[in-house]
Amino acid sequence: MSAAEEHGLTDGAGGGAIRIEARQMLPLVEIAAQAGVDVGAILSEIGLPADLWAGVDGATAPLSAYFRLRDRISVAVKDETCQLSQRQLLPGTTEFILSHLQDAKTLHDAMKLVADYYNLLHGGEHNSVRKRHGGAVALVTDDRNFPYRIKDDVDHTRFAMECVQIYLFCMFSMIAPESAHGLKSVSVTRPRGSAGAGQLEFWEVPVHYGAPAYEIEYDHEAAQSPVTLPRPKILTASEVYGHVIETVEARGKAGRGFFGAASAVREQMRKGVVDQREVAFALGVSVATLRRRLSEEGASFREIRKEVLNGAAQTLLRRNRPIADIAEALGFSDFRSFNRAFKEWNGLTPRAYVERLSEHPRA
Repeated sequence: MSAAEEHGLTDGAGGGAIRIEARQMLPLVEIAAQAGVDVGAILSEIGLPADLWAGVDGATAPLSAYFRLRDRISVAVKDETCQLSQRQLLPGTTEFILSHLQDAKTLHDAMKLVADYYNLLHGGEHNSVRKRHGGAVALVTDDRNFPYRIKDDVDHTRFAMECVQIYLFCMFSMIAPESAHGLKSVSVTRPRGSAGAGQLEFWEVPVHYGAPAYEIEYDHEAAQSPVTLPRPKILTASEVYGHVIETVEARGKAGRGFFGAASAVREQMRKGVVDQREVAFALGVSVATLRRRLSEEGASFREIRKEVLNGAAQTLLRRNRPIADIAEALGFSDFRSFNRAFKEWNGLTPRAYVERLSEHPRA
């Protein structure tokens, strides 16, 4: 087995992972090597072959590996842009920006502040927030005058900017979790059908190609999602990268049948996540995508929820748990709503179920 095969750098390796061409990592590796960084150690740390920089013809790698590599190299070269920009962004830039979102009440507010801060740091009006028909809001990045360090590598800059869009989306989902399901579309400047677009498989919404600028557009409801800043210790680029990697890997698994949608939903419910939007977010997909994949398996969220909650309710009733406690443990708003649901599922109330158990202990 070759080093490339051993580390999943071959076509089709890695099962459900969203994959990119391995060569797309090379600019990052070369930047780090030129800065005197021990590239081999970083690659080994994240499970990639130390000679990746030399290139592996036709190889692919998980998109999540690229973000792991970017996280490590940004720290090593002390630049959160990984020298994509002529203007260095020192480690802590993400923390600085997020810490200044305390006055943002909605995602729309946060988007405007993020655009303003990055404009200030990069020295130009490259980012803007625009309102669209129906109250939709888009973060627009026009990179035509962006101070790229390498100006003639169009493939590299397109790939890097498309990954920045993923980073921003995940950052916004950290500070406004409800917004993740309201993404409407993504726009990129690359022509449709061009090579090296594996990273765009991340998106569960329409991708518009050949656009004049990069955009991530949210619907009105998502734009008004409340902002809740995480604990200060996770307001860092590395923590955002961690969230990016988790989301990328979850979407890759869900998108390629790495696990069945129905079994994944059951697993989330066993963990206590029973709301459909929250389950979809935990799996890294939209509600619409989750419904479609369940339908393809001949299942529905409603039926799975009934199956899991009813099974848990019956088990707890057999253990003589108080009915009010069971209702609370299973996430019902009150005793009455649990009573109605249980009767709908079983044809009798929880109390009648318990009485039947006492009459027929083996039931």
